[in-house]
Amino acid sequence: MNTLDVCCALIELPAARGPLLLGAKKKTGQSNGLLYEFPGGKVEPGENARHAVIREIREELGCTVFPVRMLTPVRHREPERIIRLIPFLCRLELCALPRPLEHENLGFFSRRTLEELPWAPADRLVLKEWLEEHR
Repeated sequence: MNTLDVCCALIELPAARGPLLLGAKKKTGQSNGLLYEFPGGKVEPGENARHAVIREIREELGCTVFPVRMLTPVRHREPERIIRLIPFLCRLELCALPRPLEHENLGFFSRRTLEELPWAPADRLVLKEWLEEHR
């Protein structure tokens, strides 16, 4: 079974009561439609995951991020392939705010709200690690 490397960005926004995290709601008709995910996409041949997350966020959200550090990659089995989701904790560059170019909508959410949102299966595991770090 083929393994596909996919990167995603956990974009934090500092706030007085703890950081907020960006969640992106997928459009109807897409894989995992109307579920929340961390934006990102496929790592292209010859590209490393750090460069891929910068490129994907520019394409999907129209803004620039700085990957601060990589979190634990997650393996998620789908019927036809295995996805290795490579998450990066990212800082938003101040020049532009994210826009939902490929998503239904976007939002920055508190820890409590994040736990209540309907997340795509692979992204739930990534969120769990972030939540554990922000107890």
